[in-house]
Amino acid sequence: MATQRRLIAPPGPKPVGPYSPGILAGDVLYVSGQGVRRPDGTVPATPKAQAEQCLANVENIVKAAGMSMADVVYSQIYLADIATRNLVSMANPHSVLGMARMPTGTTFEINAIVKKSQAARDTIYIPGVFGADPKEAIGKVQEFLRTAGADLSHAVFLNVYLSGEATLEDFDAVYRHYVEPGYAPARAALAVNALPDKAAVEITGVAVRDLRQRRVIRPKNISSKTLESPAVLAGDTLYCSLRSAAIPGPNGGVYTDNVQLQARLTMRNLLDSLEEAGLDFSHVVSSNVYVDNMDEFASMNSIYGSYFSSIPPTRTTVQPVRPAARVAANGGQFPPLVRISTVAVR
Repeated sequence: MATQRRLIAPPGPKPVGPYSPGILAGDVLYVSGQGVRRPDGTVPATPKAQAEQCLANVENIVKAAGMSMADVVYSQIYLADIATRNLVSMANPHSVLGMARMPTGTTFEINAIVKKSQAARDTIYIPGVFGADPKEAIGKVQEFLRTAGADLSHAVFLNVYLSGEATLEDFDAVYRHYVEPGYAPARAALAVNALPDKAAVEITGVAVRDLRQRRVIRPKNISSKTLESPAVLAGDTLYCSLRSAAIPGPNGGVYTDNVQLQARLTMRNLLDSLEEAGLDFSHVVSSNVYVDNMDEFASMNSIYGSYFSSIPPTRTTVQPVRPAARVAANGGQFPPLVRISTVAVR
């Protein structure tokens, strides 16, 4: 039986793109990234008041679904200035990330996953774990999972955030000793503008307690020798890895610098994983969109929004770092301008 979905859209700041404020899928609520605007569109004057308004916007959606902030099991906190991290007071598991830019120039953006306690027992949410280097961060994740009676083989999705002190190559040189290619978690790995306390790496994620609930989903055009699975099914929830416009295969890469075409190709790549699991975009309840340049927000929206019905999934959109140089290299390849990860529910 398909999971029941319900739009949660209380009075509040109007969405600035094709996304829903909240989607209740069964007993799990997904909340879109909320900014600092009041319901009337005005912005509080001080950073402290902006942080409080951002949290109030999240809470407004949570309460409209009949839940409370005590039911939040995971949040991502995005900051225009990493020095303002202490202005956001959250006791629930969360990550803290410094971004280059966010929509409408917001200074804070917070999303959330909310579950009643009974519903949360089968899933382990890994809070923001920091490390001065990849080995320290991965080791802390392992220790956290051990205390929950699991290990990295139970992980279904990891967010790996890297500051300028570490590259993805640095991370994978260590990570490959902890995971089995072909069985690794789905993943979103990306550079960010800043991490708290000048950390080099921050890792968050989701794991399942019962490995019988975990199944790797791999489209036929994706190699099984990679350190991330295209998607992992955890019960009825599908976690899709971060995808770009890169064409899969031995000669794969991104061969256009047109943001709309890149958005279309990115969605096509995500659809491969959804279809392999017997799903489509109507099953997507949440997405994270990472753009190269926030000035192209509207161009990305025009393509992204065309893939969804009148009730699109929740979404968080950010620009993690400064725009890349759009110069063709390596046989005509360009940097990814749009990258997206999704969560879908059967």
